[in-house]
Amino acid sequence: MARTFLSYALALGVMAYLSYGLPLWLPGDFATAMYASSDVVLSPQEEARLTPVPPSFLAYVGAFMRGDFGLSLAYGVPISTLLGEALPWTLLLGLCAYLSSFAVAFVLGVESAFRRASKVDRRLSGAMVSLDGVPELVLGVVFLLFFGAHLGWFPLQGALTPYSDKSGIAHVADVLAHLCLPAMTLFLASLSGQFLLVRVSVLHVLPAPFVSCAHLRGIGPWRVRYKYVALNALLPIVVRFGFRLASMVTSLIVVETIFAYPGIGSLLMDAVAKRDVPVIQVVVTLLSLGVVGMSVLLEGVAFWLKPKGSLA
Repeated sequence: MARTFLSYALALGVMAYLSYGLPLWLPGDFATAMYASSDVVLSPQEEARLTPVPPSFLAYVGAFMRGDFGLSLAYGVPISTLLGEALPWTLLLGLCAYLSSFAVAFVLGVESAFRRASKVDRRLSGAMVSLDGVPELVLGVVFLLFFGAHLGWFPLQGALTPYSDKSGIAHVADVLAHLCLPAMTLFLASLSGQFLLVRVSVLHVLPAPFVSCAHLRGIGPWRVRYKYVALNALLPIVVRFGFRLASMVTSLIVVETIFAYPGIGSLLMDAVAKRDVPVIQVVVTLLSLGVVGMSVLLEGVAFWLKPKGSLA
């Protein structure tokens, strides 16, 4: 366990350095990105002010650990302010989409595994394999054009209606209406992979002797499925779920960009377009920290779920 956490600490250090260094290699700079297409002529002093010398890596890490993220070049406000505005929307979208996706995939995966080789299992597995080959970019564009532009059922972009003074239930309904399309895109994009993961994990547990013993003892089928089989299949599900964290973060960024949802992903893409290097560094570092932190948490959950008598 100590060696595992040491490897995570090393990975975090490498990712922090890459998060700091790679944005510095982006072509162009903030002044060029903002004023190259205009007739504005900047003096050397003004250009130097718009493109400050970046701090050293150690100074960046020290300031980051103190919570001093610096100022945004594009907006001239503390980066912590931008994060405070974007993070709640990302958490709302990610938690709604991924938690509901995992819950549905878990139930469907368990039921499909118990009905293996049946017509329901073949159709459901075939549909999930087909859906797994459709990237979230395609799903998002299709939903945007069909349900948003063509049918007009949902807003096309944003998280709130601009200049709206709605409050109470009307405000909540407005938030949910804007949340539907990006959440549904993330839901479907992650559903198939999680379903296949649960199904395979349950199929590995089904031949275990304790399952036959549970049936022989007359235990009800629902209790066997979810108390005995599903719980024992959680360990490989949690372990493999950790491998998907990075792709889930990438999907979240893509979906937020498609629907102009004002979360961390949109903030990052906007900063890249404007060459706002300090914002890029902080956002990428925080995302890396989040992925590593969740991996460590899942490692602890997997250790807790591991049978205590196991020698593995």
